This record gives sequence, C-alpha cells and structure tokens, in this order.
Amino acid sequence: MKRVLLEARDEATARLVLLDLEAGAQRVLHEGPGGHPLNASAHPHGRLVAFDAFDPSARSGGARTRVHLLDLEDAATFPAAWGDDPRWQSQSACFSPDGRSLALEGYFDGSPSADVYLWALGRDADGWRQRLIAGAGNVDRRGCRRPLFADRGEAVIFLRRPGIAPAWELSLLDPTRPGDSAATLGDRAPSRTSLALSTHARLHVDPPVVFCGVRRRIYAVGEAEDGKVALRWVTFDGHEPRTAWRRHAAIDAIGVAVDGTAAFYAADDRIWRVDADDAAISTLAVVADGARIAALCPTRNALWWTERRPDGGRLQRWSPDGGSVETMLFMAATHLGRIVALPAPPASPIDLPAPPEPAPTPDPEAQRRAALLARAGALAAAQLRAQALLDEELARSRPPSAR
Repeated sequence: MKRVLLEARDEATARLVLLDLEAGAQRVLHEGPGGHPLNASAHPHGRLVAFDAFDPSARSGGARTRVHLLDLEDAATFPAAWGDDPRWQSQSACFSPDGRSLALEGYFDGSPSADVYLWALGRDADGWRQRLIAGAGNVDRRGCRRPLFADRGEAVIFLRRPGIAPAWELSLLDPTRPGDSAATLGDRAPSRTSLALSTHARLHVDPPVVFCGVRRRIYAVGEAEDGKVALRWVTFDGHEPRTAWRRHAAIDAIGVAVDGTAAFYAADDRIWRVDADDAAISTLAVVADGARIAALCPTRNALWWTERRPDGGRLQRWSPDGGSVETMLFMAATHLGRIVALPAPPASPIDLPAPPEPAPTPDPEAQRRAALLARAGALAAAQLRAQALLDEELARSRPPSAR
C-alpha cells in the first residue's frame, strides 16, 4: 500500500488527508466541520474519491451531508447524486469493484430515515456522468443503511430495520431483475428485485458491515443473548447466521483478510483474529491502555488501523513477518478515523463509458388510451368474427329454395 486516505478530526474541523507513504507527504483533499464523519471511499481505478461533505442548507431530520466526488487528476469536486437539488441529502457512498456503479444512502425532503440508491457512473468528453439505476426502500419505513457491493458488483447488500426493533437485518438489491424494491419510494427511483438475506441476525449499523468475496460472507456486529455483542457472519446459502463465541461490551471496528482466510475485529484493547475455517479466535495485537481502534484496513501483506489515544491519533501497521506493530504516522491532538487504501492509478486510460440515457418513459395517460383503444379494437374484431360465423350458420340452415 503506497497511498492512504485518512480521516483526521479535531474539535473544529474534519479533514480528508491523502498520505503518500513512500514520500512521507500529506495533502489535504477536503476540510469541513469537525462534527460530521467524512465516510471516504476510493474508486477502484484510484482516480475518484467519494466523501460526505457537510451541507449547511440540509433540512432537519435526515443527514446533514451530501456525498461529493473528487477527481484526483484535476481536483474537480461535484455532487455524486441529484445535483444541487435541495430536497436531497446523502451519505456513506461506495464504488462497485468495476468502478461503473455507486451506491449510497439517500434522505429525501428532511426524512429522518434513509433509503438505498444505486447509480451508474461513467465518463465522456464532457466529464463524469451519473444515472439513477434503482432504489430500495423499507416496507416498515424504518430505513435502509450501509450499502456495499457483493461479488463483482452485480448486487448491493444493505441493512434494513424491521419494525420497531433496534437491530438491523440484511437485504440484497439486484438491479438486473425487475421487482418492487422501490414500492415505498413513489416515483423517486426505478424498482428492481430486493431480497431478504436474514431475518434473525440482529445486526448493528456501526461499525459498517464488510463483505468477503472469497468466502461470500458478510461480516457484521450482532447482538448476543447475554446483552453483549459478538462478530457475526451471514452467507448466501440460506443457513442461519453464525456467531463467534467470544462476547464483548462493544466492538469498534471489523475487517476481512484479502484472501478470505480470516476476519479481524477490535474490542477490549485488542485486535482479534477469527479463522474463516474453524472460527478459532486468537489475539493479533494488544493496544495501549486508553486507546481506541477507529478503523481496520487489511491489505495483502499487512493489517493497518487507526488508533485514538489521549495525546493524538496514530496510523499503525502490523506485519505477519515479524508480528510487531509499527507506528507509521502520529498526529497530535487529532483523532484519526476511517482509513482507505487508495489504488494506484492505471498505467493506461480505463474504458469507462458514460452510462447510457434511459429509454424515454411513455406518458401514463397516453399508455392508458392506447390500452383502451387496443381493447376496443380487439372487442370489435371479435364481434365481427362472431357475426360472420352467425351469418354462415344462418345461411347453411336455410332451405335450398330460400338461398
């Protein structure tokens, strides 16, 4: 990992920092009020960054942010969805593995609960283009949160809150098949197929869930029977969620190994490793007393995390070679939050065509009139056929002299 996105916050500001680990250089990409997390994510081609920008005009009730995209090549920043429409706020965006889609939480007209929206993303000679593909609401109208892409990006996983329960369950949005996913959204988004992946998982919305493409598992923090929490994972094979045996008062962060061999989580001043085969739990690292792990970032040859201590924030790195923890960055009087590995830009331009414009939607009244005319024409044709048959039957029944 050569480049890292870091969220650095103090009492006054929240900064999105691009850190070049080889050169030791830092570059502030965005700065906003300190009370709002930035929830940064990186495009797989390493050119775009999505983050939550504070929106002072946001209506009460929902999010106070709007997802923006930052082009690292020309430093252009622009809204990720809905342009400058003041009715919309958004947060927690993520890119698909192929870079052609973007999923996020959308809050409409001051609503206190979010729905999930999926956008096509591309670029042409005039710049970046977005097009709304699908939306997913909650029939209980209790909100949908934390979208992330499954597999190669064909589907979006998200959390939904059923009824008045404080816990959350998993759902899946499949944009390739028709359905009624946006039935509760009115005309705000196209409907596609939405499926429930769990019914009794009792998951937490924080820390964010993670997806393991190797094992096709979704890891999250779930409520345990004794009032505590534990690491829990859900699969796509219809089996009940599995739960790690160790319980904790709280889990601060989770992550999954790139090769799928293990999951990691931070709790009780330790970073724990859960084996993907036998679910054995072991201690990977011990953190200092009073420290709190804000985020985990596994890479192919190391585990990175951000650590909050009373004197400031630290970017830490654990390597399996020596098993030791190395401090890569220290920021005094600063809390470090989410950490994101930024992919290297491709050696040659990536073909990422702008999303095609949707086919024009016929006028509903015109569709109704056309349907009525079609039905009237069919009835008239049926009547003509019936009359012709009756005439033939009458002609056959007359005596030859009367014909």
